[in-house]
Formats: sequence, structure tokens, C-alpha cells
Amino acid sequence: MGFAEAISTCFRRYFDFSGRAVRSEYWWFVLFVLASNLALSAIEQMTWSADPSGVEPTILTSMFALATLIPTLAVTARRLHDIGRSGWWQTLPYAAAPVSLAAAYVLWLAIVAVADVAGAEPIPFLSSFLQLAALGVLGSSLLLLLWWLTRPSEPGPNKYGPNPHEVTP
Repeated sequence: MGFAEAISTCFRRYFDFSGRAVRSEYWWFVLFVLASNLALSAIEQMTWSADPSGVEPTILTSMFALATLIPTLAVTARRLHDIGRSGWWQTLPYAAAPVSLAAAYVLWLAIVAVADVAGAEPIPFLSSFLQLAALGVLGSSLLLLLWWLTRPSEPGPNKYGPNPHEVTP
């Protein structure tokens, strides 16, 4: 699938979270969204950079982000379906971040409480270590998702539909 066809397909299937999407459809659309965001941001920067208030409006990029949010979520779900995964896996980083940060905070509170009972000071760098560990969980979930999105299509049909490579138009 080429660049123009991928963009057309993603906008045509705007709210379609079912079925499968091949790697080229997904990655061409991601490139389109990123390049468009960069271009719109540059236009806004050149247009409003002389604003004496120092506030940089992001009207164009915000409107574009809203316009492409649903098709991006939909094509990501279809891409995950193509490798046999549920589209809900794309929410993994959003769930991992607060859960791991909350766990780090609770663990830090427990360490402080134990140190207080023992009459000692908690190890100073431990708080930073726990925060880094929580960020490591977030980073790992992002890397896992990225790895899945780059995997080849599952051969043959799966529970999400026929293999798009094997379907003739």
C-alpha cells in the first residue's frame, strides 16, 4: 500500500476499529500525521512568532490532532488485529504510567514509614530510583507496543478477519 492509498484508507475507515491493517497502511499514516503536525507547527511558528505576548497559539495543530485522533486509534487497533492482538493493547502505556507511578509512591511511603519506626533516615536516592523504575515500566510498555506494530502480518485469517495481503480487491 502506498502513501496516498494509506491516507485515503485511514480516512475512509475513520471510525472502523474492526478488521486488519498491514504495516504499510499504518506506518504511512503515522508518517502523514507526524509530517503534517511538523508542517502545521512550522506555519504557526512563522505566523505568530512576532506576537509580543510570547503565547504561541496552536490552533492548527490542535485542530489537526483532533481530526486525526480517531483514525489514528482505529488504524492502530486494526494494525494490532493484524498480528492477532486486541486493539485495546494500544492503551497499555496510558495504563502503565499511572499504575507504576502510584506503585512507586506507595512503596516510597512504606520505606519512609519503616525508616521512621526504625529511627533512621530513608536512603536519599531511593525516591529517584523508584521514579526511574516507574518510568522504565512506561518505556517498556511503549517499546513493546512499538515492537508489535512493526511485526509482520499473521498468516492466513485470524479472529479479526482475513489477511489483507491475501485479499484480492
